[in-house]
Amino acid sequence: MGEWFAENQSKIIALVVVVAAVYIFVCIKDAIGKKKGVDSEEKHRIQEIARRLISDCASYTVAYATNREIKTSIGKTTTYYYYYAVAFKPGVLQVIPLSMNDGDISAKESISILPEFLGRVKLSNKGSTVKLFDKEDKVVLEFTLGPSYTKFGRFDPVNIQQIEEAEKFKEFSNDFAARVNQ
Repeated sequence: MGEWFAENQSKIIALVVVVAAVYIFVCIKDAIGKKKGVDSEEKHRIQEIARRLISDCASYTVAYATNREIKTSIGKTTTYYYYYAVAFKPGVLQVIPLSMNDGDISAKESISILPEFLGRVKLSNKGSTVKLFDKEDKVVLEFTLGPSYTKFGRFDPVNIQQIEEAEKFKEFSNDFAARVNQ
């Protein structure tokens, strides 16, 4: 073991330096993304879309949410990414599917989801992940509304910090689930 280490010492040191450099780069990029996300252009654009599509949007809290779905078919795995603007107030959930295309964020419609149209709601991640089921117990929609999103590649396309909105959503989702699941 000692001989192997002595022979490969320079390679091991180089590998450790490269791993440390990559780690530092990722941490710095994440910190910059979080700072940018507090009052980001993407956050403003999502709020603007919600105001355009929801008539009384001022009475809602608006936030960004995502979902990642992995499907396997005949040995091939495909990952689908979904992005949403979510507007919520007691008893009412509005979901706006977003299109992300080369930095442009757009949407065409808002979908209103009321408790009486659902069969059940399943919560996870302390209420930040919501899975909605219809009356036949089929999944209608699933998404996660987290406190922090940083741009990192084409599948993480935004810098958005929404700590306050995420906390409000956890309260909302627990109340909404209780209304549906009673």
